[in-house]
Amino acid sequence: METILSDGEEARTVKAISLATAVKYVYKNGTIKKDYLLKTPTDRKDNEFCNFNSSDYNSTTKTYATLVTDPKTKKTSVIWLKLD
Repeated sequence: METILSDGEEARTVKAISLATAVKYVYKNGTIKKDYLLKTPTDRKDNEFCNFNSSDYNSTTKTYATLVTDPKTKKTSVIWLKLD
């Protein structure tokens, strides 16, 4: 599996969910673009963890449902996202 990182960015091992941010990669017109699934973090500690193992995608409605945990409050919520 190929790793896609920004220039100068190094891969890191995730040791806790509070260190992970949900991202998506969009393939369009022959290019791959990295985007954040929930929000763009303001710094390395501003993360939103998404539990992809507990997710489902409905291709008819282009709706993605998943669990998201806020690392500050430790609360988990179900969210629904409309994807392109």
